[in-house]
Amino acid sequence: MKSSSSGCAICESPLAGTLHFGARSCKACAAFFRRTVSMNMTYKCVSSTPGGGPCRIHHELRMICRFCRYQKCVDGGMKRELVQNRRQEFRIPKKRRADMDLSAHFRPISPGHRLIKDEPPSTPESQANSIKLDEHDDISARMYGAASCSFNSPESISIMADSSETNSTSLGSPLSSSSNESAHFNHINALIPRPQVRYPFEDAQDIMDRYVANEKSLNVRRRIFYTPADINNMFETDNECPYNVEHLRPCIIKEFNGLSRTDLMMLFDYSRDFPGFDGLPLADKQLVYRYATATDSVLGSAYYTMRVGLAAGILVHVSGSFLPVNTLPKIGSPIEAPASLSPEDQAKYNVFMPMRAHLYNELVVPMAQLQPSFAEYAALKALVIWHLCHFRLTPQGRVICEAQQNYLVEGMQRYCKLNDPKRGEERFGSLILLMSSIFEVTNRLVDGYVKINFFDIVNLDPLCKSMIVGCR
Repeated sequence: MKSSSSGCAICESPLAGTLHFGARSCKACAAFFRRTVSMNMTYKCVSSTPGGGPCRIHHELRMICRFCRYQKCVDGGMKRELVQNRRQEFRIPKKRRADMDLSAHFRPISPGHRLIKDEPPSTPESQANSIKLDEHDDISARMYGAASCSFNSPESISIMADSSETNSTSLGSPLSSSSNESAHFNHINALIPRPQVRYPFEDAQDIMDRYVANEKSLNVRRRIFYTPADINNMFETDNECPYNVEHLRPCIIKEFNGLSRTDLMMLFDYSRDFPGFDGLPLADKQLVYRYATATDSVLGSAYYTMRVGLAAGILVHVSGSFLPVNTLPKIGSPIEAPASLSPEDQAKYNVFMPMRAHLYNELVVPMAQLQPSFAEYAALKALVIWHLCHFRLTPQGRVICEAQQNYLVEGMQRYCKLNDPKRGEERFGSLILLMSSIFEVTNRLVDGYVKINFFDIVNLDPLCKSMIVGCR
């Protein structure tokens, strides 16, 4: 089936304004083809049919089959010989230029030069202080692990199970030239003390187990508050889901007033039990609490729906209420609130129901296909919370955040490989890719609550109002 002349010949995107490599295509498909050819990449079709494919290639789909996408690029007229080789990048980023300017102040006078020229002579008191600082660095490294790693750069993560490794990890990469500035910059960078990057499997597994236990405690609280549970159900060992179908109650738009004080209290206890939370500054604690509340409202609802709601055709909320899936509006269609509702309730409907529709279609459905275990869900939820907070934390908070991210990544990766040695890495990658959907749906939730608060559609709890302001 050929696309229209004004659309992309590969993914049918309407944003194809010109020819790329001999075919009319959008910039995304052109970049995909360029990357495939220049890096000489090969793919395997994800279809389960014998021989593979053909898979549907459309710009609105997520996780498109790359094998079939490349074949469609070739069939659409793209030519490999039109792709130019990657050119060497000679432009120096601003940050490196600043570092090179800084290194100019420390040019060597002799082979045995010192960075600090007027260093005071060593005394017994200064040596004692130096020993105390070294001990403090060792304690910090044991507490926070990979303090110098960033989750946003997986290539920079180095797993070191042997604690005897040297402390020489560098965050920066040297410039390709052999100029004196580059050499001295590397020399200065190597002299900067950094905590040792280490998080062996035992430590990562222990951290992951703590997040799993914390998630189970949250489920116990919800079972006590929102279900007619008796003492026989309070101490069950299986606390992976607080609800059964018979515990759920219909969600009534007229009664919707946002998160209740009970929800906020339970999530306050949940956030406080995060490993490393006690070491955060006050402002960082508030930030983690805010994003934990938003993430739980989205990811918790998706997980509960996957466990007990899909078979019944309902979307389950974290508070134990539900919406029939067939009542959710279609994404992209005009929102039509029932005429029987009052104008105030229609305003609630117009904001609340689209959020639920996006939650179901963009998160519940792919999550149900992946079927994460409870341990994977608990670790993924914590990882999302830390990642959302990362760039808004103080420097002290980022040290703790990055350590927790690295522990969770290592723990999840080992967990997936232990449970499926053949396809564990692939499953781990699928869990990480699911994070993009979680981010998008969480942002929609926060935007919806901002509208509710701004237009005073719902009488929100004062604590909930203050949390909305902090998430934006």
